Order: sequence, then structure tokens, then C-alpha cells
Amino acid sequence: MDFIEQLKMEELRKKNFFLFLIYTFSAVTGVVGLILIGEKVEKIAFYGGSLVLNALVYMALKKMKKYEHIYPYFIIFILFSATLGSLFTTGGSLGTIASLFV
Repeated sequence: MDFIEQLKMEELRKKNFFLFLIYTFSAVTGVVGLILIGEKVEKIAFYGGSLVLNALVYMALKKMKKYEHIYPYFIIFILFSATLGSLFTTGGSLGTIASLFV
């Protein structure tokens, strides 16, 4: 691997880690907020599950260095699935819609 490829991979790893931190912070804040306002357990489980799934996917793809470039797509899929699942099971709310823009 030449120098340019190494720089690209290093930059991708930094971006993935930053995305992981932002998504984790957002999900933890959301779960804590849902718990504090006394939201339904199903909604808390969806966002908590997406948080756990985020961590598992990040760690798995970090070990499989060949597939690190697909991590952002997994994050979009995880967020979309959690939001859609929450909408169908617990009904929509302003918080659910706002989570799409976080």
C-alpha cells in the first residue's frame, strides 16, 4: 500500500470514529431523555438497541479493515430502521421526527 492509500485509510478511520462518537452521544442523550420524560419502554428499547447495534457494527468493521468504508451506510440504515420501527410500534411524535435530523 502506497503513502496516498495509507493517508486515505487513516482519514476514513478518523471520520468513522467521529461518526461513531457523534451517533453514540446522540443516542445516549436520546435514551436518557426518553427515560427522564417517561416515554414508552418500546421506544427506549428501539433507540437503546440502535445504540448497541452501532457499537457492535463499529467494532466488527474496525476488526475487518477491508470493510471499514461501509460503516457510514450501516449508520444510516440503523437510524432509519430504529426510527421506522419506533413510528410503527409506538406512533409518531415530535421527538421521533427530530431524531431523523440529529
